Amino acid sequence: MTVSSLASGLGASAGFGVESTYGTAVTPTNFVATTSQGLSLDVEHIMSEGIRSGRAVQDVNRYVVNKKGASGSIEFDAEANGTGLLLRHMIGDERAYGTTKTTVTAGVYSYSFRPGTLMTSSSLTWQLGIPTRSGVVVTGNVPGAVIPEWEVSNEIDGLLTSSLTIAGRDWVPSASDRTSVSYATGTELFSFAGGAVTVGGTSAEVRSVSIACNHGLDLERYQIASSTLRSQPVQNARREITGSVEMEFGAGPGTWATDSLMDKYRAGTVVALVATWTGGTAISGTYYPSISFSLPKCLITSATPTVEGPEMVMQTIEFMALEDNANSVEPLTVTYQSSENLT
Repeated sequence: MTVSSLASGLGASAGFGVESTYGTAVTPTNFVATTSQGLSLDVEHIMSEGIRSGRAVQDVNRYVVNKKGASGSIEFDAEANGTGLLLRHMIGDERAYGTTKTTVTAGVYSYSFRPGTLMTSSSLTWQLGIPTRSGVVVTGNVPGAVIPEWEVSNEIDGLLTSSLTIAGRDWVPSASDRTSVSYATGTELFSFAGGAVTVGGTSAEVRSVSIACNHGLDLERYQIASSTLRSQPVQNARREITGSVEMEFGAGPGTWATDSLMDKYRAGTVVALVATWTGGTAISGTYYPSISFSLPKCLITSATPTVEGPEMVMQTIEFMALEDNANSVEPLTVTYQSSENLT
């Protein structure tokens, strides 16, 4: 059994591996430096409604355990190097790396991910290392894990953060030692200092930005089939890609009367939104690590500035990404450049 010198959350770990068969656990190959890991086993109890004369409390033998799987979230700071595999599953791009990867120069690789069907055709096993107060790290495996929702966000004085909603087929305590923990080398964090946002092709000074996706997965695929656990989720609703930017009123493109975001909101005009973060240390020559979220067709769903007091008047722009099939325009493209060579 693994023993940590830190008998607290500082000795915790979270690693994942890609499954060949949904729900069949595999050994983790990648570990993430999480800021929070909250995956829980979901168990219901089916209680008998049968009346037994004189019994005013539920009988100890009149229920059935109904184990439903695992749910929760994993949160971490986005970073260059070591993020690509999880980013691919988060976005849901089922294409082979040969299609998504470009060798920019020796040791520098760029990946272009777009939403596809990966979250319903592949799954992960998460292995959690949870320290007890005596320093013993117990292991929990969450096989059949998919990512139905995710969000990335950044604000002034902050790092670019990622939050993944996880739906697992099961949560299995393990008596085995956790897999030896190792993290990617040469990583670099992305912060607000390297961030840049454009709205409608024009640079915008923003206080915060967030981009989120709900893949529309059916997480209620339970069957009468000798198991209480869910079948592999499939998409049964439209994918929703949304987000927001907060800026000082007047910091956006155009003027209030002619070409402002408020005017585009009133008219239902679509705009492009691009949020990019670039690291400060070159990978090679003039090539730097970066991650960019491009949403070329966004419908503004909220844009009215409000006065909350004597402070600077702020304007929060909320948006929804749209797909343009007629012109083969994806609703979201994520470009990731690093020294990470995925195969």
